[in-house]
Formats: sequence, C-alpha cells, structure tokens
Amino acid sequence: MDTIDAPMTAAGLLEAWRPQSSHLFLGTPDAPRLGTRFAARLRLEECGLGATVLGGVGSVLRGEAGHRVEFVPDPSGVAAVRLLVAAAQGRSVRFHDRAPRLAARLPAVLRSAEVPVYMDTVSVSGDGCGLRWSGPPPEAGQPLALRIGAGPLASNLDGVVRWVASRQAAAAAVGVAFVGGAARIGWHRWLELVAEAGAPFL
Repeated sequence: MDTIDAPMTAAGLLEAWRPQSSHLFLGTPDAPRLGTRFAARLRLEECGLGATVLGGVGSVLRGEAGHRVEFVPDPSGVAAVRLLVAAAQGRSVRFHDRAPRLAARLPAVLRSAEVPVYMDTVSVSGDGCGLRWSGPPPEAGQPLALRIGAGPLASNLDGVVRWVASRQAAAAAVGVAFVGGAARIGWHRWLELVAEAGAPFL
C-alpha cells in the first residue's frame, strides 16, 4: 500500500476538508486510479499534530503542475481527521497516547460466534487491532474470541470491542483491545513480520 505525505497549514487543511462527506482533497504529484487505496500521512505544520489514515481515491482532478485527489478516509480514521480539523480551527484537542499501530491486512476469524465468521484486520498493534467487520456489527464492550493470522503463527486472542465506527454491516469497522497475555507470543511475532514487510505506521 502506498503512503502519501500531506503536511498542511491549518488554513490548507480547512480548505481541503469537506465536512458533509468527511472527505479531504490532497495534492499529489502522481494521479492514482479511482478506488486505489493508500495511507495518507496528515500533519499540521504549525503544531506538529498528525495522523496516518487509511482510505481510497474517490476522484482525481488532473493538472499540469500536479493533481488533486479526493481522499475518502476509512470509517476508523474519520475521527482522527476530525481531531486535526478541530486543531486547525484553533480548538483544544487531545490525542490519546496509544501503542504504535501498523496498517496491515491479516486474516481473522471470530471464534466466539456460533459459526466462525471470517474477516480481515485493517490495523494491528501490541494491544489490539482494527477489523473490517463481516456481518452484523457487535456492541461496544462485547467480548470476542479471535484467531488472527495463518499457519503455525496464527494466534488465538481474547478481546473486547472498544469502538464501532459504523452500524451498517457493509461498512462496519471495529476496534478491539486484547485482554490476557498467554497467547501474545505468536502475536508479537506477527507484528515483527508486518513491520519487516514495511507496513506504514498509523
């Protein structure tokens, strides 16, 4: 997955932001195809706040001096973009400290369902993961039993739902915090492999 660096002034971010759609317009030297997925590394130059957000290309306006891409953030990243917008508007915001996250797609199975449910991660960290949910979304606080990865390093992990970014089954993104530590050895090896493969930090 490609990464686009997007340092902006506060005025530039507010000009790029479309609050009705939660989309951003970013300048890029290359013109990606519609639907292409990438990680946008957003940063406010004045205050140093930043976030890396996954998403896709909604439209492209081509020009001789550069191109303008309509960036469609994934549901799990919209809150981070809104925090940056609030900071650009001069409001006081607080980014919560958290374990470093990597953008990574790993196979995941919900073992705690009556019938196993198959899905993928969108982000991973030592403390949890973000899931592109399959089927009806869970409730915040719901305990989960997951199997993430494949082969001998696949890890059985217990977790709890921390947030649900959408209540629509076709677009649900779910954040899971892991609990317990007995199964984490294989999981940390997965994190090492993902980092060695060059997955971008979020």
